[in-house]
Amino acid sequence: MASAAPMFDAATTQVNQALVQSLLGVTGTSTTSNTIGTGAKTFTTQTGLGFPIGMPVKFTDVTNVSNYMKGTITGYNSGTGALSATIATTNGSGTIANWQIAFDVPSGSSGYVPVGGLVPFKNLGSSFTDNGATWLKAGVIATSATYPLAPSVTILDGTTWVAKTGVSITGGPVMASSGTGTVIATNAASSVSSYIVSTDGGASWATQTLPASGIFAVVWCGTYFLLINSGGSSGSFYTSTTGLTGSWTLFSVPVANYRGFAYGANGCVVTTDTTAGILITSSTAYTNITLPVAQLTGAYGNGMYLMYTQTAYTSTMYKSFNGSVFFSITAPQVIYGAFSIYYPPSLVFGNGVFMYLYPPQGGSSGFTTPDGITFSTFNSGLPSNAAYLLFGGGSFVLINNFGTVISWVSKDNGVTWTAGTSVSGNSFMANYTGAGFACLVPNSTTAYQSVSGGTYTDTAKALFADSPANTRPYYMRVA
Repeated sequence: MASAAPMFDAATTQVNQALVQSLLGVTGTSTTSNTIGTGAKTFTTQTGLGFPIGMPVKFTDVTNVSNYMKGTITGYNSGTGALSATIATTNGSGTIANWQIAFDVPSGSSGYVPVGGLVPFKNLGSSFTDNGATWLKAGVIATSATYPLAPSVTILDGTTWVAKTGVSITGGPVMASSGTGTVIATNAASSVSSYIVSTDGGASWATQTLPASGIFAVVWCGTYFLLINSGGSSGSFYTSTTGLTGSWTLFSVPVANYRGFAYGANGCVVTTDTTAGILITSSTAYTNITLPVAQLTGAYGNGMYLMYTQTAYTSTMYKSFNGSVFFSITAPQVIYGAFSIYYPPSLVFGNGVFMYLYPPQGGSSGFTTPDGITFSTFNSGLPSNAAYLLFGGGSFVLINNFGTVISWVSKDNGVTWTAGTSVSGNSFMANYTGAGFACLVPNSTTAYQSVSGGTYTDTAKALFADSPANTRPYYMRVA
C-alpha cells in the first residue's frame, strides 16, 4: 500500500490542477475604475481567458468584499482582455479600481435570471418580489392576467383555435393581412358599403365604411392595402397604409371587370375578364400589360409569379419573372378554376414551394413545385369540403368550407395533414396575420384566432411541477 501512495498523491495533484485551470478560465482581475451601479459596464482583464457571453458574473471589490456587482457577460476579447457586462444587482457603493472577477451561481436575488428561469431559494412562501423581479414557488397556479410574462406554450400553426367575438359580415368574406396584426375582411358584393378590421391579429373586430361600392377584393401590397373594384363601370381602386375608415386614397385605373390578382416583388398583377391587365408598381402607379388568358389568379415566390385561369378546368398554368411577360407550363393535374374569384387562390407559396390543393375537384390530390418545372404530387386524404389554402408560421393550412373542423395543417409540404379544432358546423374564412391566423364565420359574430403564445385559457396556468420537500424550494421568475 505504501508504494501506491505516491501514485494517488500524483493523481490528486492532477485533479486539483485541472479544477484550478477550469476555474481560471472564468476568473480574472481588473484595475478598471467603475462606479457600483446597474447597467452596461466595461473592464479590462487578463487575456486568453474563457469568459463566454451570457455567463453569470460577479465583480467584487478586493478591498471590501461587501461591495460587489452581479450581472451577465455580454462580450469578451481574449486577445485584448476587453470585457463587457450588463449589471443587474449590486451591493455597497463607491468607485472601485481593484476588482476580482469570477463566475457567479444564479440565485433568487439575481436580477439577471431571465423570465422563466428556475432557481432554488430559501422558503419565502408562494411568491415574493426582489430587485424588481417576481417569483412563484414551484407548484403554484398563477393567473396569466396577474403574471402576463409567465412562460407560455407557443401555438402558431393554425391547428389550435380559440373563439373570439367578431362582427357579422354577409356571405363569404375576402381577407387581407399586413403581416403585422392588421386584418381586413370585406365581401365580394357590389351592394356592400362596409367592411371590418382587426388591428390585433383577429382578437377583436370593428366595422368600417368602404370608400365606394363594388369592391370585390382587398390585397396587401407590401406597404399598403389595395381595394380592387370589380365593376366594369368604374376605374376606381383605393389604397391605405392603415386600412381604417377615412384613410383610403383614390387610385384611378382603366375601367374593366377586374377578376384576379397576385402580389409579388415586381408589383401586384391585377387581371380582368379579358386578356388586358395592369401591373400596379406603387400606390400611385401602374402599367398596362397583356395576359395570355383572361381571369388569371395565383401566387408569388422564388422570384416568379405562378398563375392559373379561373374560367376553365385545365392543366395549363402561366409563370412570369417580371409580372408582365408570361409563358405557359403544364401542371401534373387539372386545375379547378370555376367560381374561385370569390375565394383566395387554391395556389399558395411557402417553405420554398408553390402548393396547389383543392379537394372539391373530386379528390384530395395536389402538387408542389419550386419553379413550375419540377412537380411533386401527393394525396392528402382530406374530405371534399375543404375550401382553400393558406400559408403561415411554417405550415400550409387548408381552411374548411363547411363542417366541424376549422382547418387541416401540414408541416411537411402536403405529405401528412393534422385536423384542427372542432367546433359547431360552420363555413370559415381565414388569413395569416404574421403572428398566427384570424378566422371569421360568414353571417355570424363568431370568430376564431390561432396565435403565437398562450395556452388558450384566460383563467390560470400551471407553471411547473411541485417542489421537493426541503427547505430550499424552487422558484420561477415570472415578471
